[in-house]
Amino acid sequence: MIRKDIVALKKEKDKKRLIHKINLINSKIKGLHNYYECATYVNVIFNRYARHIYDAAYWTLRRHGGKLMPANKVDNLRSVHQSYTTKIPSIRYGEMTIGITHLFFVKYTTTRLKNQKETPYSSEGRKLHERRTGKIPLLKRADELLNTTLSERIAYGQTRSLYNFEYFLNRAYTFNRDKGKCRVCGEKIEGFNLTTHHINPRLPTDKVNKVSNLATLHIQCHSKIHNDKDYSKLGIKVWKKILNFREKLTEEVK
Repeated sequence: MIRKDIVALKKEKDKKRLIHKINLINSKIKGLHNYYECATYVNVIFNRYARHIYDAAYWTLRRHGGKLMPANKVDNLRSVHQSYTTKIPSIRYGEMTIGITHLFFVKYTTTRLKNQKETPYSSEGRKLHERRTGKIPLLKRADELLNTTLSERIAYGQTRSLYNFEYFLNRAYTFNRDKGKCRVCGEKIEGFNLTTHHINPRLPTDKVNKVSNLATLHIQCHSKIHNDKDYSKLGIKVWKKILNFREKLTEEVK
């Protein structure tokens, strides 16, 4: 099924939709990684199929001007790719390189027993969930932010030009740089309560979505920046950060 999806990319003429479909394919491959990583000899088993998918990806992306690039040099799925120098089929999008990940990039991990008390419906359960997810490597948590819903909206022109695939990919870099914490309050952020803020949205297209112009924020902290209410009661440190972000929003481009 994954190979069939890859071969179907040959007919895609729109670059944004091509990128979105690559994101979907990578999501499926990652899903297989996550599901079977606890299986004994998972690398041996996956190796039987990896070459077929790899070859299909190479010949397909070659039609779109794609090339082979070391996995640790591409800009997507950094938590997986940073450990491999194996070359994977990739294409350029602006200044970024996006690759189709390798089925073979999976490592065996021991199974974690389910804790029945971990649930979103109780205070104790949420704390247990936060404690467990807090132990997940930061880069892996960052890659999990790249949901395919936003990718689809970008591909089909349902977002403002400010929100393109450079923004989509750089959110993970930003989250990793900010150590998974809100730049306003300094607290850890769960995926459901996260947004990536443009510090100065007036910058030109080639600069506005750089990591240096993005900030990881809680949704509620983000809303505080975009209104004119007084939040000095939250403390001098937090209030100064809010004011600083507000000032940057209206800063003229030099």
